[in-house]
Amino acid sequence: MIELSPGRRSKVQEGVAHLRALTPLHARQAALPPDIRRVHLTVLNCLLEESRIPRDTELQACGAELDVASALQRLSTDDLVILDTRGEPVGAYPVTLAATPHRVCSGGQSIFAMCALDALAVAPMTGRTTRIASVCALTDQSIAIEQAPDETPTDDGMAVQVGIEWREPQGHAAHSLCRNMVFLGGAQVARRWHEAGSARETFALDEAAVFASEYFMPLMRDAAAE
Repeated sequence: MIELSPGRRSKVQEGVAHLRALTPLHARQAALPPDIRRVHLTVLNCLLEESRIPRDTELQACGAELDVASALQRLSTDDLVILDTRGEPVGAYPVTLAATPHRVCSGGQSIFAMCALDALAVAPMTGRTTRIASVCALTDQSIAIEQAPDETPTDDGMAVQVGIEWREPQGHAAHSLCRNMVFLGGAQVARRWHEAGSARETFALDEAAVFASEYFMPLMRDAAAE
């Protein structure tokens, strides 16, 4: 369990509320019809657990009368799933098969995260220790993070922070807002990044890990209920 002081926990809670207002993933998931919600959970779990898209038979099993193509289009419209040009699901927040600066490895699997914050969600969502390979958004310095579920991530003493530039998503958040959620290689770099733009906020690595867990874990609690 990651312990934060009351002031830092309040900061995280405000960040979670802000992100939910911009990209309300859990509210959108909860509003889905049950069979389409099962499609979302199937896509999400296949990507998280096996770094693959689900088979047609796995999606069709989500509902006897289900139109899979229509279900996937609904999930894309709601920005819960990212589709490729063929209509195949290639991403479900927080992970994607499309290359990003943030690679996450765990349990012999490797996949990309949509953004820096999303990368920190994989360990709590899978219950497995992860290794994150990324780069500092300002200096391009390599960043390596190891994260066990419910524990503060470690970064070999770099004091990595996560920066968020708060912007309204344009289309899919994966292609807009997520590009402004980045790793920063230490306090001085984070300060420079923060001062170079407006509506920017930085989070220490332990704060960002709690942030990621609180934002994404409600999706998995629905998965357990299913």
